[in-house]
Amino acid sequence: MGIARSCLHMLLWSVVGLSVAVLAADDTAWSKDHPLLSRYPNSHIVEYEQNYNAAQFATGTQDGVPQRQTVEGDATQIRYFHNAVDSQPSPLQLLRNYQNAIKSIGGEVVYERLPQDGDGGETTLKVTTGGKQVWVRLEPEIFSAPTQSYKLVIVEVAAMQQVVTANQLLDELNRNGFIVSAP
Repeated sequence: MGIARSCLHMLLWSVVGLSVAVLAADDTAWSKDHPLLSRYPNSHIVEYEQNYNAAQFATGTQDGVPQRQTVEGDATQIRYFHNAVDSQPSPLQLLRNYQNAIKSIGGEVVYERLPQDGDGGETTLKVTTGGKQVWVRLEPEIFSAPTQSYKLVIVEVAAMQQVVTANQLLDELNRNGFIVSAP
């Protein structure tokens, strides 16, 4: 009887400890919120990527199919999980909160697909700030576990910094009048 009670106590404390860990979840290493938009309260970052990249943004529909535009620039992709089931917002709350935040700084809603059964919806937002055009895509993900998640894709339109050069080939051509290639 004593062993069974000890095992039960260990199991109970493990569940309590796991619950506390989920509630106090930390962001993934080296991640941070984008300076343009804060996260929804009581959520944490589980995926983070920041680099020069291209992303697709819905700009309208044709025959019920989203039409997408490719935007290149300084891209940030962040996936957030809500900390607790009882405090997570509905997908529509997420869409409206981010739409209102962008509109409050002079931006616009370019595209909206409302949440439906099995689909958390999607919105594309656009704003010009600090002299840069910024595109935002928000996708509430309703079938993630243990709590729901959402993904933000933010692209600040910018020309890529060219770091690779072909000067060596050009220099050799100018110097010799021809280029010798290795076999």
